[in-house]
Amino acid sequence: MTIRRPSLGTVLGATALLVAIAGTGAPAEAAKLINGKLIKAGTITSKQIKDGTITTTDLAPGTLKAGGVGPAGPKGATGPAGPAGANGISGYEMVSINSAVIAAGQSVSATGSCPSGKKVFGATAYWLNVDEPIEVFPTGGSSSTTYTSTGVNPGSGSDSIHLRLVCAFA
Repeated sequence: MTIRRPSLGTVLGATALLVAIAGTGAPAEAAKLINGKLIKAGTITSKQIKDGTITTTDLAPGTLKAGGVGPAGPKGATGPAGPAGANGISGYEMVSINSAVIAAGQSVSATGSCPSGKKVFGATAYWLNVDEPIEVFPTGGSSSTTYTSTGVNPGSGSDSIHLRLVCAFA
């Protein structure tokens, strides 16, 4: 009896059958059989490790150590100058005006102006002896440099209005 050698088609068919029977569990079974004791030292390199699969928790303590701050790099070139900013204020001063002293129930005004070329940045007025508000308003429109405060003395004695203007060049 002569044993014939199998044909290529028979070999391929048998191989396909074995792969189909083994299914996808074969690689998992193989992975269970291979452990660190079976791998020769120095044979696994970064080429065999898939990128992004090793994390810091997989490494031994002390493997990653914080480094110090390195030396400063060279100074970069100076950039171009920025645009000129807006002019600020200068020549700040307070202008204070006291009205005439008047009796209780009498009306009085205090009017003041900033020096030539200066603008009003703030204005306030108050009674010297009574804690009552007094209205302050520009006498020549909103861009005026002259302000007035008028009121009726609400106290029981003599009093006067004190007007203050904040003036500056702008």
